[in-house]
Amino acid sequence: MASDRRGGSNRQLALLLAAVCIDLCGVALVIPLLTHYARALDLSPKWFGVLQSLYGVAQLFGSPLMGAISDRYGRKQVLLISCVGTATSYFAIGFTSSIVSLSLSCSSRAVLEPGGGWAC
Repeated sequence: MASDRRGGSNRQLALLLAAVCIDLCGVALVIPLLTHYARALDLSPKWFGVLQSLYGVAQLFGSPLMGAISDRYGRKQVLLISCVGTATSYFAIGFTSSIVSLSLSCSSRAVLEPGGGWAC
């Protein structure tokens, strides 16, 4: 009986860690591409720094918010919505044509980050 319970727990932990790992790989792929977007959008280095810091500010406010939502509605549902929202944000980043849409896509991605302190 205890082994079944433990096996399920290990499988859930593995799925959670896989979601966080995929998310971190996505961040590692997108951040270097932001410099190319900045050049294509004729963004000054100052505003590129503002764009980079916007991600941290959005994550600062989004992590407690997503944690509270996760506590209220359950971790599975919020993690699923978070992964879909993050994929949508990555898709939007890929097709952005203005600095406003790029900043909205990056900040929404930061708010919806799976594993930003509330997944574990």
